[in-house]
Amino acid sequence: MTFSALAPLAWLGLAQTETAAFPLQDWVRSIRGFAFETDRAMRIHALILRLVASYRAQAFVAPVLPDGANRALLEMLHTRGADDVRTTVTALHGALLKVAQLLSTRGDILPEAYTRALAPLQDRVPPRPYAEIAATLDEELGERLTAFAWIDERPLASASIAQVHRAQLATGEDVVVKVQYRRARRLLRADLAALTRGAWLMDQAFPPSKQAPLAEELASHIAREVDFVAEADAALRMRASFAGNVVPGVRVPEVLPELSSAKVLTMEYVAGERLGDVLNQLRAERDTEAIEQLLARLVQAYCHQIVRCGFFQADPHPGNFLVEPGGRLALIDFGCCKEFSPERRNAFLNLGSSLMMGHEPSILHWFREAGFTTANAASEARLAKIAALLARQVASGRFDQEITPEQAYADFVANLGIHPPTDAALLGRVFLALGGLLRTYAPRLNLVAIITPYVIAAALQVAPRPALRD
Repeated sequence: MTFSALAPLAWLGLAQTETAAFPLQDWVRSIRGFAFETDRAMRIHALILRLVASYRAQAFVAPVLPDGANRALLEMLHTRGADDVRTTVTALHGALLKVAQLLSTRGDILPEAYTRALAPLQDRVPPRPYAEIAATLDEELGERLTAFAWIDERPLASASIAQVHRAQLATGEDVVVKVQYRRARRLLRADLAALTRGAWLMDQAFPPSKQAPLAEELASHIAREVDFVAEADAALRMRASFAGNVVPGVRVPEVLPELSSAKVLTMEYVAGERLGDVLNQLRAERDTEAIEQLLARLVQAYCHQIVRCGFFQADPHPGNFLVEPGGRLALIDFGCCKEFSPERRNAFLNLGSSLMMGHEPSILHWFREAGFTTANAASEARLAKIAALLARQVASGRFDQEITPEQAYADFVANLGIHPPTDAALLGRVFLALGGLLRTYAPRLNLVAIITPYVIAAALQVAPRPALRD
């Protein structure tokens, strides 16, 4: 049956010949999809509006409230806001889950109520029925499915856009198959559009803010996570960059392009545990040395990617790292990667060099040279304060300063006047996630000793301009 009665709607941009041949069930499916996506967007916008309104109201009444009452009000807003975010994310999944996974590692910036509420969302989300997975495998691989001896119907992990199943090839190799959910692409695009509009709303509510450009940059890269062909290419490139044990104790599993497609990714099975689970176990055992060894290895892996290669995996939540027996670290999931041009890599390298020297004027100078701008004199002073703090932390050799939730919230509002360059969004995402892990599990880790050799070696290769003098 076709919907030829809709031919008069050609003025909407649909040719009569197209509408005459367009099946009724396709029209119904499209209308239902549009209604579903509109509902999601409205719920995301409503969440953002509730959060902005509540914290703006708190800022309005704060000057007339006693300190104790202010702290109690903030704590109540944090608890209610965290529950609201978790409930909405759990109901909608999609791109919201990606954002929640990132924020759940930021215990040094977000109040504890938020990190506690979002932590379970890392990669333990409800799986989809295997019937849906099997249908996608059949559609995508077809006759190539005969290459598999078996595929376990129970997922190893389920995430925001796909889930992973263990399998074995007819030739005996153990593999995993990552299968994309139906409608994942369409929902991800809709959610990211809603989130970028939410960033625009934040800019309107907090006038010094310029979050929309950063949100757009982040959204453009998260949207690529549904392109498994691009992910396979990125995984192959990353595996090549880690070949030869270039970073001791770190590797990238093999990808099988011949058994992959736009919605299916097959790769070598890694017999390891998730980094987050291992860190929690080691912390329970009070094995600080083993924790620092693991996290030092992770930092080295990212130094190699960012400083040496200029190409890095930009979704570093704990579920994307597996610890093999013996402590070797396996990097997985390359759906979101970023590549810097040589010019931009050099700009950030100069900033990194000045940070390693711990020289405040140089740090402030290279912040500006790397593209950081400020909205006003107060924001400029804040940027200088950040430069001074970083200089002191580098001089001490450790990044272990404590910060209360109230200070973190005040700093967040103050930081809205500091505008990083848009191409730093994913780099910031990496630093946020790694910073959260380090502050939570290894606050005394000597980052300077780990990072400095990479920065110096790269600086000698690209010969950056000398830093400023006093």
